[in-house]
Amino acid sequence: MGGATTGRQRQILVELEACYTTQQAARRLGFGERTITKELSALRTALGVRTPYQVMAWWATSPGRDLP
Repeated sequence: MGGATTGRQRQILVELEACYTTQQAARRLGFGERTITKELSALRTALGVRTPYQVMAWWATSPGRDLP
């Protein structure tokens, strides 16, 4: 798995990692819930994975975690 994340995607991943739901993350970040869904879908496609759980497993060891 590889791929670069956008700043927005990293913001979303940080919120989800902190155990916020997609609805809560959207509200906290000032995004629509649809934006969260689209960004996660784009990440799944870019990473070649099927589930949000796989995205979060990738994120746990991603070098992109240190980017702003």
